Amino acid sequence: DPWQSKVFEHMNDNKNILVCAKTSSGKTVCTTYLAHIKKRIIYINPTAELSRQVAGMFRSQLKGNVMLISHKEKFNDSDKPQVIVGTPIEFETYFTEKGKNAIDWIKQFDYFVFDEVHNLNSDEGGALERLISIVPQANAKLIALSATIGNILQFKGFLEKKMNEEFELVTYYKRFIIQQKWIYNNNKLEQLHPLAAFDFNDICNNCLINTDLSATSEDSYKLFKSIIKMFPELKKNINPEEFFKHKKKPIFLSLDDTRDYEEFLKNKFTQYCINAKNGNNLESIQKLNNILSEFSPLKSKNSNQDLYKICRTLLNTNKLPAIIFTKDEESIINTFKKFIQNLKKMEKEKYPFYNSDRILIKTYYDEQERLISD
Repeated sequence: DPWQSKVFEHMNDNKNILVCAKTSSGKTVCTTYLAHIKKRIIYINPTAELSRQVAGMFRSQLKGNVMLISHKEKFNDSDKPQVIVGTPIEFETYFTEKGKNAIDWIKQFDYFVFDEVHNLNSDEGGALERLISIVPQANAKLIALSATIGNILQFKGFLEKKMNEEFELVTYYKRFIIQQKWIYNNNKLEQLHPLAAFDFNDICNNCLINTDLSATSEDSYKLFKSIIKMFPELKKNINPEEFFKHKKKPIFLSLDDTRDYEEFLKNKFTQYCINAKNGNNLESIQKLNNILSEFSPLKSKNSNQDLYKICRTLLNTNKLPAIIFTKDEESIINTFKKFIQNLKKMEKEKYPFYNSDRILIKTYYDEQERLISD
């Protein structure tokens, strides 16, 4: 997207950058560009879980050469990692343990990245602020990322005062939720379309236009195909090729483009429903209801679903990672416990010596560390 290209330009120019963009818009992914232009990076996250995710992202792209430092986990791929990912307090501790060599050591790095930088008000905010103060001593540059800074200009001024350097500000306020929704129904996965949440009267009352339920590109295209199946004469009016004909060929669509078409199609479909209702056009109303029924999932015959079976289905159809929601609040804890028990049982059957081997390995390494320290 253009805002990401702007961030890349500032990285190429070795600038300090403050990026304020919505969650899931692509802030974190932007920072991987630093690795591809051979910059060495210290990447600070507010939580161990997020640190592990980011370390995995860099590790996958760099084929290793990453170090992770958090209170839950530590690993190091090389003696001179290109990327160090950590939480504020754990990294600060690691840094200060280097003693008088700390500043010389940290001068090896080109960029500090502070993700969720609004966490200056959190428990680790003190460590985070101290690390920001270290950046000028390292002769490095800083990238600050956040989705929820209240007064962005005031915060930019705070960073510029701390660093005694100017910051480039990049903002982006659109948000895209592009995860495809599915429902596990009658022991199989069914794609769940946003229209499944509405009936004909809902559409006429503008509920589809005003909803926060977003559609994926596939959702939008399926709605287009359903409309022209019932109303072939409308094809030219809503055809995506016609909608995007102003773009130069070959046509590459951005997320902004897909959102524009989604909004266009929602408005068109809503208007078709309103016109049919106001004109009391029974044939059109029936056809529009038929479209809606295409997207309504079949009623489940079995509410007691096997969570392990669901996860295996997701794995086998390449749909992980996933978030699973259920309406049955009372049974979910028991279902989860049963799921864990089944995993332990299958693990024991397949790897009967796994735990004893892990204990043996830990004992060996503990002994090696004791011998080295002695």
